[in-house]
Amino acid sequence: MGFSERKSAWINEYGDPMTIIRPSGNVSTAARFVKGRQLLAPFDINFVRFMVFPSESDIQVGDLVRNETLGYQLFVTAIEERTLLGGKAGIYTELYTANYPAAEVQRYTPGSVDEYGNQTPATWTTVGTVPMSVEHVNGNVPYKDGLLLADTLYRLTLQTATALQLIPNPDRIIIDGRNFQVSDINVTVAPGLQIVQVKTDNRT
Repeated sequence: MGFSERKSAWINEYGDPMTIIRPSGNVSTAARFVKGRQLLAPFDINFVRFMVFPSESDIQVGDLVRNETLGYQLFVTAIEERTLLGGKAGIYTELYTANYPAAEVQRYTPGSVDEYGNQTPATWTTVGTVPMSVEHVNGNVPYKDGLLLADTLYRLTLQTATALQLIPNPDRIIIDGRNFQVSDINVTVAPGLQIVQVKTDNRT
């Protein structure tokens, strides 16, 4: 057994069981927590994690994974395949904890009046309940991957599989029972993930 096989066997035996959650079907694997870059911001300290997966794992940036031992979900935000002693040492990942495992996304449908004067009221419809990484931020300051808008209150990380809408009527996201309006969507930071800014939503 070569180094790569021994390292994979070690991760599989002593790591946490993990599930890669995909629409095409879940994939079982394993991973161990490892030391990563220095974390300074409170959000990073509390919710950013680093794990190594076996080199044969099909883990990808943008994946949503569930740690079956601890019971929470994480987004894979970066990966690096490392080698050692001429063999593969594993796939090292940076992950964001989905600290809101079931946030509600709502979409606005405006009211209308038909030719006979019958009115159809405007409605908010739930279009999904999805996991998110939710970070409280201060607007109008340079931050990580871009400038935050002045009225931004939260920065969200979620998969692009949830197609959010900015126009003509921005979507609403409910966090801790409060309504927030989507104000910016950035899909250029990591494949399969979107970084979303939200502000207070005063719409009825």
